[in-house]
Amino acid sequence: RMALSTYQSLAAIFRGSVDAKKQLSGPLGIGRLGIMSARRGLLKLVYLMAFLSTALAVFNFLPIPVLDGGHAMFIVIEKIRGKPLPLKLVNALQMIFLVLILGVFILITFNDAIRIWF
Repeated sequence: RMALSTYQSLAAIFRGSVDAKKQLSGPLGIGRLGIMSARRGLLKLVYLMAFLSTALAVFNFLPIPVLDGGHAMFIVIEKIRGKPLPLKLVNALQMIFLVLILGVFILITFNDAIRIWF
């Protein structure tokens, strides 16, 4: 259920039916949620940890070149083509998506800081 819920949430974010700026949390927001959950009891904290673990697994399986899902995508493309993609192309795609993921990470962390302190 958690994995399906995470996929549905990602789809809602990409459709624009959910405000990503308000709904996504980075390390600061997750830390804040962790503290709040721990104050509510061990069961709430364990549930949060399970949810975060599932969300991380779902994210990791996305077909983004620097993630495991991206590596699987390259393998499928290689199988269809009968030969691997050029190494320069693979490296370029991985660098581009790494920069994009880091940019999103920084933006989400910045939004967390604004939400927490202002």
